[in-house]
Amino acid sequence: MLFWESTRNAIWPPGHPFLGNMWDEPICLVPEFHIGDAPGFCRCPSCSEHERMTVRKVITLATCPLKENMSHVVRLQSLLQAGIDVAAWNVCGALYGRFIPQGASACPEREKNIMSLLELEAAVADEDLDQTLFLAFVGHEIASKDLFCHLRDKRAVTGYLDNMTWYFYEDIPRWRRLWLRAHSPKTFLPFLREKLLRCRLANDTAGYDVVFYDAAIRKPQGCCLAVPVNSVLYEEALFAPVPSPFHGGSYAVYLDTAMGAHPDVLQFNVDQIPGAEYRASLLRFFDKLERDLGLKVVIAAHPKAQYQGDEFAGRPIFRQQTCALVRGAQLVLSDGSTSTLYAVALHKPIIFILNDCLLRWSHAVGGLNPAYGAYSQILSLRAQSLDMPLLNIDRCGPAPLRLPQVDKTVYQRECFKWLTHPGMEHIRSEKVFLETLQQMDIRQLRRAISCES
Repeated sequence: MLFWESTRNAIWPPGHPFLGNMWDEPICLVPEFHIGDAPGFCRCPSCSEHERMTVRKVITLATCPLKENMSHVVRLQSLLQAGIDVAAWNVCGALYGRFIPQGASACPEREKNIMSLLELEAAVADEDLDQTLFLAFVGHEIASKDLFCHLRDKRAVTGYLDNMTWYFYEDIPRWRRLWLRAHSPKTFLPFLREKLLRCRLANDTAGYDVVFYDAAIRKPQGCCLAVPVNSVLYEEALFAPVPSPFHGGSYAVYLDTAMGAHPDVLQFNVDQIPGAEYRASLLRFFDKLERDLGLKVVIAAHPKAQYQGDEFAGRPIFRQQTCALVRGAQLVLSDGSTSTLYAVALHKPIIFILNDCLLRWSHAVGGLNPAYGAYSQILSLRAQSLDMPLLNIDRCGPAPLRLPQVDKTVYQRECFKWLTHPGMEHIRSEKVFLETLQQMDIRQLRRAISCES
């Protein structure tokens, strides 16, 4: 819960989202206003004045280590420079009953593996909740229900960073989603139970005290404070112009999604796509593209991929340099990576791709996870939104490929949907993020929760 409508007004919402009685419209910080001082006392009659306690520690909650890209999302270095301590809790074991390796952490000295709910309760008990914000990379769902219930019971203040949002399963027409559910009997009852559990929450960002959101098209509902920020992808693309690491002439960049070895898939107990078959199809397409367009294909490796260097027939593989590669590319190849938003921000032509292997896998696992079953439809939504082609690379035939043409008006429209907000195009979100944390009176928020209960 935060309470600023602008710099001039500080108000209490009538209820906490965990307790029901939620606002239909959260308070939204207007970008042109500087965040003023929060009230130093609780306005509830039963609470006396108290010393103001701002955020001194941020604890991230995720189902993987705090990787390099995630550390940029939480502005790790800026938090530390501002004197705010940071801890990264990997709650994969507590949510799914097992630890799923997902690569190295950007800050291993700050990592804590939480393997059970008992460990979570003990860890929470060791924290000063009057000075701590729990910043979630996990949503309110069946697997995380007990975790968030415990935080609620302890009156912990929670936040959510909605970042790298793009067209996904919920953007598919409702009738199509119902059709997918009808063909997924194994998931129907859990789906129904989840809907009942979440019937009072307006969307995926409901249930938190504060939400930092980059997608204007998805303004949060059901939270108490919605803070618009730019996507970290947008700011990296436009505010940090690092040159491309590839110096071998004109090229197309493939935005790798670690198909066949993506650890996130294991959380849903579904089989991985056959990686060798998938890459063989990619390599045939890369050969054709290089012949038809005269562009060398280079690989922007997924941050969770564990490549040895020869997986793409000798083509260069770059790690942690995706934005710079997109900036220098003449063409971007995407089979679903959210890093494609770099190309949107930089107005680069895109060819969206899928193949028979992916379609078979999607159909096979759709009964366990309808979002995977809708993979091709999600790609189609993204391609259509940008007026870019979607190709089945196993069936594109002998006709030569052509370089797509970018309509900058269309791209800019999508930027304002997903990456930035009117009036914030040239504002660094780091300042908004830090000022919000520095003005939050955590103790007051916790007392408000107590008074409302």
